Amino acid sequence: MTLLSACQSASLRLIGRKPTTFFSSTQPFEQEIVDLANEAADDIAESHDWQALTKLHLITGDGTNIGHDLPTDYSRMLVKGDVHSPDWTTWRYTPARDLDQFLDFQNGLSIARPGSWILLGGQMQFWPILQNAENAQFYYISKKHRPDADSGALKAAFTKDGDTFVLDERLLTLALIWRWRAKAS
Repeated sequence: MTLLSACQSASLRLIGRKPTTFFSSTQPFEQEIVDLANEAADDIAESHDWQALTKLHLITGDGTNIGHDLPTDYSRMLVKGDVHSPDWTTWRYTPARDLDQFLDFQNGLSIARPGSWILLGGQMQFWPILQNAENAQFYYISKKHRPDADSGALKAAFTKDGDTFVLDERLLTLALIWRWRAKAS
């Protein structure tokens, strides 16, 4: 099922007609449905820890950097997601409860190995610093969940009628209907 078919199905229920195109249309309804489709897809993806959107990321330390860039498609951590250490199989990294606690660790407050982590400035930061070749790995939800109609490459927004949705597109159709009706009331 494509974005076009999801939008057409929602349109039939909302306005009683089935537009043949949405992205190239200049009609207000079609333009609004496209905008709603991108918003709905993002909200659906954020609402649960969907296995289809879950990816594993590995960070390898260099012994000097506290911060490590998140994956380019990173949206969020899993609700029940830990940072694991393949080097410390009986322990996991502990999330710092806030910036103050993370600073306390850096200033000498005792912490159990392998250490603590926090998300800050688009990076995952570790204390103590990951040593050279020391690893940390975690699952995350990807923000790229729309396969491109032509290449199949995953992207963060619908841009063509032929694009698809990684999750069941019925969710998208129903979300479009709900959003349209909620907007009208």
